[in-house]
Amino acid sequence: MVFAYDGTSYVEATRQFPDRLTAEIQQAEADLTEAVARPLPADAPSQFAYEEQESVALRLFGLHVLFGDADQALPRIESRVAPPVAQWLATNAADARAAIADRYTLTADD
Repeated sequence: MVFAYDGTSYVEATRQFPDRLTAEIQQAEADLTEAVARPLPADAPSQFAYEEQESVALRLFGLHVLFGDADQALPRIESRVAPPVAQWLATNAADARAAIADRYTLTADD
């Protein structure tokens, strides 16, 4: 989150800094590539096998929500992860978008 002084108080202003968001998206893209390439933990219970991919994919999706191109980014993210992660993300994307919209006071047009 980025805060900016509006003359009377500090307000959330993350979306006003697209260069910062772009840098964060690039880092999340690299992190997702690493997470997908990493072998799954052999001893992890099946419900936890893809936690890292889910976490990084969700972070990347959230950044795209803030950037304003989540609809275009979601299929690309889903195509890069394991099928269970793609399904998990598809199932949870709307709730994630709503939570981010609420926290960052985004409108339906954002």
